[in-house]
Amino acid sequence: MGSPTPKFLENYLSSGNAVVETVQYFHTRLGEIALFSRPSPDNDKPNEDHLAVFPVGPQSLVLAIADGVGGQNDGITAAFIAIREIRHAIARIEDNGKELRGAILDGIENANHSILENTAGAACTIAIVEINEQIVRTYHAGDSEVLITGQRGRLKHQTLSHTPVAYAMEAGLMNEDQAIMHEERHIVSNVLGYRDMHITISSPIKMACHDTLLVGSDGLFDNLHKQEIVEVIRKGKLSRSGEILAEKVRARMFSDESCYPSKFDDLSFILFRQNRSTPS
Repeated sequence: MGSPTPKFLENYLSSGNAVVETVQYFHTRLGEIALFSRPSPDNDKPNEDHLAVFPVGPQSLVLAIADGVGGQNDGITAAFIAIREIRHAIARIEDNGKELRGAILDGIENANHSILENTAGAACTIAIVEINEQIVRTYHAGDSEVLITGQRGRLKHQTLSHTPVAYAMEAGLMNEDQAIMHEERHIVSNVLGYRDMHITISSPIKMACHDTLLVGSDGLFDNLHKQEIVEVIRKGKLSRSGEILAEKVRARMFSDESCYPSKFDDLSFILFRQNRSTPS
């Protein structure tokens, strides 16, 4: 089966908390994008994930996923506010001359303030990637994650979730198998909607032309090990990688094999790969 013909993405694109049941494939000035967003398949509740892609001029791109915190009031609203405020902050760049990094930080801070002031206990995670030609930088609060893998499967970058379980794994107190099966994996210690919210920002990272970048909500990382994800996305057609990833997560959610992680949840992800003509 041939690859779908990509649409050229020139303007802002958002899922709007909607269902994107098939992988959507786009071409931008910087590279190709595949995205997907689907609510948890075990109930009729709406999708609390909200993803967005922001082309910024000819040389920059911003990818974002906000995931409404389950079990708290109106996570959908929090995720919507997060993406809205980031969009507004980026749109104001030309007016105030602010750099993209400053605009993203303003958007996150404004979103946190708006969630606190205008909702009754709502909260959401946020994961953002700023792409400037071959250089990327990540921003996150919560357990939505970003990773970059090389074509041969080497994990070049991954964000650290703001959860007690992730911190314990980072400290060597448990391995990935123990962490992904841990009964308290869902507890998040830092999200938008908390007065003491903080943002983790990465150093600039240079992507090689065959690297693949992924932004995903916890519905992805709670069901597949990192190496399983990397093996799917590291090579091949990006659109097909997205389809396989979505299929594997759905199958894992319905799996009754106790040796594998399995958790019903909303699932959203964005895949990005540079244009091959872009020098690395």
